[in-house]
Amino acid sequence: KSCVFAVFAILSTFNISFTIHREFRVSFMQYSMAFFRYASQRLAFFPTIFTCLLLTTGIQAFADAGSLDTSFGGTGIQSVAFNAGDDSARAVAVQADGKIIAGGYAKSGSSYLFALVRYDRDGALDTTFDTDGKVTTPIFGADDGITGLAVQADGKIIAGGYALSGSNYFFALARYNPDGSLDTTFDTDGKVTTSILGVDSFANAVSLQSNGKILLSGGAYNGTNYD
Repeated sequence: KSCVFAVFAILSTFNISFTIHREFRVSFMQYSMAFFRYASQRLAFFPTIFTCLLLTTGIQAFADAGSLDTSFGGTGIQSVAFNAGDDSARAVAVQADGKIIAGGYAKSGSSYLFALVRYDRDGALDTTFDTDGKVTTPIFGADDGITGLAVQADGKIIAGGYALSGSNYFFALARYNPDGSLDTTFDTDGKVTTSILGVDSFANAVSLQSNGKILLSGGAYNGTNYD
C-alpha cells in the first residue's frame, strides 16, 4: 500500500491566516517517522494519502462553508505518486505566481529521497518543473526527507529536512532552480548537510532572512535527549 502526494484546495468562511499542521514534529523525529511508516502500512484508519490544505483564492484556504474547491483538479483534490513505494508530503509553499510546491520524501528501492512536486494553480502538474512536475534528490541516499520549504524572491526553492549517513541523521538543505534542477551555485552541488552535536540532528523548518540568508531550525540529540 503506497502513500501518494496529495493536495486539497478547501474553501471556508473564515478569513484567517493559515498554517499547515505537520504531525511528527522534530523533537522526536526518528520515532515519529517510524510510526508514520508503520501506521500508513498497518492501520486501516491511518490515511495513506497525505493532504495539504492550500490557499487558492488570494492565498486564503477557507472561504465558503468548508466545501472542496472543484476548480482545483476537478474535485478539489490532486495527488501524484513517484514510485511503487511510500511517498509522503511534509511541507508546502506557494509561489508568488500561485504555483504550489509540496515537499517530502519518496521511496526508491530501499532508500528514501528528497521529493518535490509543483502544481499549477488549477492543480495540474507543472511540466516546466523538471519536465514532469516532480523531482527527487538523494542527499546521502539512505533516508532523506524534506520537512520545510521556502521560495526566494528570484524563484529559487529552498528545501530543508534531514538525511541519514551511517547511523546518524544530519540537517539537510537543498536549493533548486525554478525549473527543478539543483542550483549548483549553492555549495557547488546544490545541497549541504550539517551535524549539530555529532549524533542525530533533524531540521523541520526553513525561513529566509531579508538579506537572503537561510535559517534552518529543528532538534539535535545531546546524548541524553533532544534539544
